[in-house]
Formats: sequence, structure tokens, C-alpha cells
Amino acid sequence: MPRTSPRASRTIALLAPWIAACVAARPAPQALLDVSSAQHSGTLLTGPLDEAVGEEALAQPWAVELRLAHVAELPAAGQPLSAREVVVDGAGSILHTRGELAFGVRRADDLSELGPVRWEARRLEVLWPGTTLVLRARRAENAPDAPRVPWEVLELELSRREETPDRVELSLALEGRVKPRPAEEDPRTDPELRREHVILDEGPRPGEPALRFLLPAPAEKARGAGYVAEVLVRVPGAEELATPAFAAALAGGRAALDDARRAAREGTSVFTSSEDFRRASLVALRELGRRGVQRQALIFLAAGSGAELTGDLALCAEAETLAECLAFVRRCVDESGAPAGDPAALGWFLESSVQRWLATRAGDPARELEPELEALLLRHAGELARYPDLVLESVRESADLAGLQRRFLEENRVFLADGDPAARVRAYDWLRRRGLAPEGYDPLGAPLERRAALARAEEAAASAALEEGGAR
Repeated sequence: MPRTSPRASRTIALLAPWIAACVAARPAPQALLDVSSAQHSGTLLTGPLDEAVGEEALAQPWAVELRLAHVAELPAAGQPLSAREVVVDGAGSILHTRGELAFGVRRADDLSELGPVRWEARRLEVLWPGTTLVLRARRAENAPDAPRVPWEVLELELSRREETPDRVELSLALEGRVKPRPAEEDPRTDPELRREHVILDEGPRPGEPALRFLLPAPAEKARGAGYVAEVLVRVPGAEELATPAFAAALAGGRAALDDARRAAREGTSVFTSSEDFRRASLVALRELGRRGVQRQALIFLAAGSGAELTGDLALCAEAETLAECLAFVRRCVDESGAPAGDPAALGWFLESSVQRWLATRAGDPARELEPELEALLLRHAGELARYPDLVLESVRESADLAGLQRRFLEENRVFLADGDPAARVRAYDWLRRRGLAPEGYDPLGAPLERRAALARAEEAAASAALEEGGAR
């Protein structure tokens, strides 16, 4: 091997600082997308909730890796998006069966034909049970040779429901301006700002390859160019949990959860006025009777009014079952009208109607209740779901959703003293998921220990009530 002369070595040493300075001064490629993230308590459809994430959930963080890249040539392979629902906000008719901003977006498993990378960004985030992670990418301003896309904002939303923490739900949301269809021929018509929320059939799973999405985004010097979005989910090991990078992701996620909770407590709404909500709700209520968009209409109403049971039923019920439930809801609308202008009142109207329908179906001896509907009742009413007549009674005697939740809470506490171990376990699990289980209570423990724990809980509740009364 040839050796470097001493003189050459001295020359290289002298030039090294100048070379390093030149490299450092070279401008980095300008970002094509401004990437950020947010976290909130709740699901894809509820939006941010004023609910604290429990310590048990915070002890189960999953790692989420995001990669966004703009490549000179997208692969030819790929499959169209398989969407469970498409909800469009901002269009004239509000609800559509497909999205326009998402037109051309594909799923891809093989990236072997991927062209050279022109720009990329990577992020490491965390996702806890009962929370939703939002990864947001906005088109950067004044980027050279900026790609042409129909959207201004791209979001990947990942959610782990508290009751199914081993599964991730994923949606793709795009915001942009779309010209109204009836007036496409009229050049004077201004495009409308829309948000398309595409809820996908499946999300990423720990231990499996990343989910990859291809979004056409041609540039002046790269006609076949486009964005690649990759999402990978994994369960972090002990070594990764101790790394500074993961610690920073954990801290950032916790801070984002706190920010979202404060915003939810202050009543931040996606609607700019009560009239906006009323107009949107009236349209969605009419859509409940139109085949093809019934499910989307119910999801839209549930998301805007906080009707969690209604939203869950819209997502999991079979088409025939959903049609039967909606027929009952429409009869309730015809009989008493729906309070479309008040989100809280509309939420109670939807929840009470769906609870009544579910309880009536559960109490019909001639028809066995579908497993998914039985699971819905158990999730929202606890052990009380085993007694449809008591569910109906609770709905009749409640004035609003908060009152119904108090009634369910009281009834499930009663079941903690039941002689049936299965009934105690179901009631305890329902209370525990809400952080309301008595401290030290074991549903399978000895009778004396169970009674002692319940007595302590009653004494603590009585003391808290006295203190609250004294404070007033």
C-alpha cells in the first residue's frame, strides 16, 4: 500500500479545518414538508378529551417511527387504499363515499423500484393505550422545485383504544382546496377548503414491517416523483427505554397530552359557531336515511357530539344491523326531533336512542344478540349490560349523559358485592378501566377482605362528600 509522504500529511492537516468549514457552511436541502406531532387522550373520532391517562396506560408506551421522503420516481406497484370509512368535512354535502384529495394514494409493500431520495424527514414518537398520536406534515413555503400536490396538510393518526391496547387504528387525513363538483365547469367558482378523514381497514402491528403509503407529487424536474410515508410500530425493550432519544420522545408525548387536555377543558371545538354545528348536524341527520353514507353520517354526528357508544356502533356493526338501529333512531327523530344545535343535547339524544335500541335487542328472547353488540353493551354499561331491563330503566331515569354515567357507576358498585364471581369481575373491570375501582378490592378475594375494602371505599366517599359540602 503506498504511503503518504510527511509533506503531504502536513498539507492535509493544514487544509483539514478549511475543508470542514466549507462542508459545514454548505446549505442543507430545504424541507419540502414541515413535520410536527401532537398527542391527545381519546380515539380517532372523539378528538381531544378532558381525561387523564392512567399510570397503568403510561407504563405501556409503544415506539412509533415515521419516515417521510420525496423520491424522484415512485414505484409502479401498489394497491388502492382500503378504507373502512371516509368522512369529509367542509364540502357542501359534508359526507361523501370517497375522497378527492386522497385520489391516487396507494399502499405499497415493495419499494425496490424506488427512485433517488430528494428529501426526507424522520421522527420517533410514542403511543400509549387510550391515546391518539397525530403526525402532521404541512407543505413548506417557498421550497425550490416544490412538488405539486392537491393537499396542503397531510396527517397520519394512530390510536390505541384502552379496551384493545394491542391493536393500532390508523387514519389518513388530508386538507386542501377542492372545487365543488356541480360548478367544476365554472372558472369563477372558488375552491372550498376540505378535510378528508380516511379511516383505514388495518393499522400497523408491532413486529411487522412498516406500512408504506405512496402519494403522487410530481415536480418540475421529476415528473414521476412522489412522497413515501412509512409508519413502523414496535414494543420497545428495556435498553431502548433507557436511551436519551426515547426519554425525549416520552417527555414530549407527556407534554403534548397535557396541552391537549387543557385545550379540551377550555372547550376548544372544530366548529367555529353553534350555527355551523347546527347546519352540519341537520345535513348529517338527513343522510341517516340514505344508503351508502349512513355509516359515515352516524360517525360524523357521534364525533361532533361526543356520543362514544354511537360512534363505536357505527364502526363495528354489520350493514343490516346498522340499518335496523338507524331506523329506530330516525323514528325517534320523527317523534320528538333531534336537538341539532346543541352538541351536548344531540350527544345525549343519540346515546339514549342507541342504548334503548341495544337494550331492547338484548332483551328479545327470540333473537340472540350479536357478539359485537353484546361487547358494546358490556364496554359502556359494565355488568349492568347483563340486565337489559335495568339499562332501559337507567336511560329513562337519566336526564343527560353525565346522569346516565353516574347511574351505571352506582349499579356496577352494587355488583361488587354480588355472590357471582363473574359478575364481580366484570363490574370491577369496568370500574378499573375508568380509574374508579375501590382501592385494595379483589373481586376474587376472600369475602371478609372484599367487604372491608368496600367499607373503606364507602367511608372515603362519605368523607369526600362532607369536605365538599363544607367547602361550599
